[in-house]
Amino acid sequence: FWGHRRHFLLFSRPLVLVRISNCYMALGQEERGLRLLEDASKSAPDDLEIAEAIYTYLLKKGELDRAQEGFSQILARHEDAYYSLYKLGIIALQKDHDADAVELFTRSLIYRPDFVVSYVARGVAYYEMGDHVKAREQFEEARKRDGENGGLAYFNIGVMYFNENIPEKAEAVFTELAKTMPGFADPHYHLSYLFFTRNNL
Repeated sequence: FWGHRRHFLLFSRPLVLVRISNCYMALGQEERGLRLLEDASKSAPDDLEIAEAIYTYLLKKGELDRAQEGFSQILARHEDAYYSLYKLGIIALQKDHDADAVELFTRSLIYRPDFVVSYVARGVAYYEMGDHVKAREQFEEARKRDGENGGLAYFNIGVMYFNENIPEKAEAVFTELAKTMPGFADPHYHLSYLFFTRNNL
């Protein structure tokens, strides 16, 4: 561990520690990964990326209140912390506070207008609120802005068609995604269901 810490102190590269921590967590050594981040945070208490990594970990563990408190503390010091705003929006969604989520995603986009996942998440929040027009607008905006995350946005458009009982449009979306993103399993599942309902398996 000292070697990792010395590297951080010499080169001031918090991203390296975040990546090492993620590796530990992926290997099932979650506590070790978290300790690495916490030690790094003590060495650099104002480092935004390390603090956000800690609270993101807590959020993944389902500790919503602790994560929310942590991201809120970050915002008290860095009002332009777009990623913390986004994560607070995700927490609001999980707590069924959809209007609060929309506000948080909107604030995130004020500070980082190209942060595509905030458009996708804001679309989900609008959809949960029953505003399907605004939801579709957000997914379309995300798709237009970023090809990589655009697949997720386009998938959500397909799900909207699916839920609105417009199977032809849903099938077109899922078919295109199945061709362009063959490793993305969800469109295949939805296509299978659509074919099943038509007795076309």
